[in-house]
Amino acid sequence: MAKGHPDQADKGVAGAERLVDERTGDKCDAQTYKAAEAARRSYGNDTPER
Repeated sequence: MAKGHPDQADKGVAGAERLVDERTGDKCDAQTYKAAEAARRSYGNDTPER
């Protein structure tokens, strides 16, 4: 599904990353960024949305 709708998938990844960062007070920012990048690469969109 993500490969067919990369823009929607990217919004979901960005939202999840933002939510985790908010709940952890940005303590895990590097880890959430790395995980979001891995997710984006998995469906072919490696442009970070920051």
